[in-house]
Amino acid sequence: MLRMVLILGVLIPFTKTNKVDDSPPDIIELIPKELRDFVNSLTDADKVVLAEIRRNATFLNEEQGMAALEIRSPSLAAKIREFQTLVGGKIDALIPEAQAFAKDIFLNAPGRQQEGLRPSRIHMTKKMLDIMDRYGRLSDAAKLNFQTQFPFLAQIYANEKLRKVLEDIN
Repeated sequence: MLRMVLILGVLIPFTKTNKVDDSPPDIIELIPKELRDFVNSLTDADKVVLAEIRRNATFLNEEQGMAALEIRSPSLAAKIREFQTLVGGKIDALIPEAQAFAKDIFLNAPGRQQEGLRPSRIHMTKKMLDIMDRYGRLSDAAKLNFQTQFPFLAQIYANEKLRKVLEDIN
């Protein structure tokens, strides 16, 4: 299942603007419609709560994070759970090889906090390169299936220019 921290990590860049649709067109087209709709549905109060939780996050697991979110904003917690359900349905629709890959990357997302510590940039870069390597080792059928459900992620994981940039950082 998609981890709350992954969602927060993806959403934080958009909390500075009113809507994803306020972003440059070349950025908008890269963002999956479901994610755009979700981010666009966030109120200013939701964005404040997300920023506060991200800034003060010391949760050991998703359940702790969601419990804190439920206290701060039950409506935002409901939106996130609905988004998680949508992503979970996409994962369930994958063939077994692609499904195993998707579950692993979402459960072990590069930005996921472990033991209450935020990962370093080097750690996140290494994790992303590892994910890209594992995506490259998937069978063609699994890649195509994953791409059908998660075209944005498939595009990122297959992007050789991004790989080069990450390797240079690492």
